[in-house]
Amino acid sequence: MQAACSLYGIEYVDSDTRAIMWEKLLRHIELFVDPEIVSMAKTKGHDVIFTPPYYSDLQPIEFVWASVKGQVGRQYTATTTFQQVRQRLDVVFGEISERSIQGCIDKARANLLDLSVHIKAQDEVSESDSDSSSESDGVSSANEDSAT
Repeated sequence: MQAACSLYGIEYVDSDTRAIMWEKLLRHIELFVDPEIVSMAKTKGHDVIFTPPYYSDLQPIEFVWASVKGQVGRQYTATTTFQQVRQRLDVVFGEISERSIQGCIDKARANLLDLSVHIKAQDEVSESDSDSSSESDGVSSANEDSAT
């Protein structure tokens, strides 16, 4: 691990434990090493942009999966086996149309645009609040100056 730290210019001291060195290496990997799929996409001229975690309404696959689960779930009975569920999943996934997938992408994109508008509006409110508090500070001091 010391050799890896040296190779990548990561500072360490001889007394660092294996756990400490591993943490330093992991931090370096997270900051500077792209996942293999990202590297592959970049070599083909693509930009890879990740959606924020835990925002399923921004991820088209979540809409696809919700549709598939709904279709398969409606076929469920008390005697349904795992094998039948698997077969039904295969059938439903095989029947998904390009139009349906594009609809899921469009829905996620619309949600993203709505979120963007909301964030920009919040930023403007925050900026105007800080501007008005700066102005009110100036007004207060001007009033205080005239009172003395």
